[in-house]
Amino acid sequence: MQMRNLAFRGLRLPRLGAMRGGGGAVAPLPDIASAVYWGDASDASTISATSGKVSEWRDRNGGTNKFVQGTAASRPETGTQTINGLNALQFTGGVVSLESPNFMSTSTHTLMFVIEAPDDDWILMAPPAGGQAILVSMSGNTFPPNTNIGSAITSVGGVNLSPDTRVGLEAATTGSVCIAMVENANMSNLSSFVLGEWTPGAALSYRGKLGSFVAMIAPTTAEKNTVGNYLSAQWGAAWVDRA
Repeated sequence: MQMRNLAFRGLRLPRLGAMRGGGGAVAPLPDIASAVYWGDASDASTISATSGKVSEWRDRNGGTNKFVQGTAASRPETGTQTINGLNALQFTGGVVSLESPNFMSTSTHTLMFVIEAPDDDWILMAPPAGGQAILVSMSGNTFPPNTNIGSAITSVGGVNLSPDTRVGLEAATTGSVCIAMVENANMSNLSSFVLGEWTPGAALSYRGKLGSFVAMIAPTTAEKNTVGNYLSAQWGAAWVDRA
């Protein structure tokens, strides 16, 4: 790892080994005032699980927001998959999901996900009743990757999707560890969020790894870049600073 990957604003720098994969210590988080949830699958203290199935994923910042799954058969796995040597949650499709009440009540949200997805069709996040869709990847589909959440901007590794479509998202994420980001998302009309499943019956659901999920309300560009660089160093994913 090159030291320049760690030299970004707002981060309390840990010792170099703390950011590495392969079982190193969990690095301190940067101070991001706009963050309302920071899920980090590499931090075992934030995960409650039974027999390797996650029932609760808490905010690493210590906030009260969390994602839960009360049905054992619908829980994602922990302890079975890694990204950059660090534990990642594994979603296996179908009804496997985590849900949280809406903790973002305005229209200027940024969502950042560290994912390693397969090359098939999937959706990463949506409310349980359907209607809205966040990060949809589909072969040959030219609809936007986000639906009914305002004029959201989608990027992978800090670079805007081109084309900004579902097939564009599939091409940008297939077979690699990525930081997917949705900016300017209007989440104010959603009662809750679901990670991994779109609608009951799960005709389109996520099948892949999830390392981190960070939600911010009206973040500055500097905050987005601080989080992006932190996640890049932690998970070994590419990141280009937003201008």
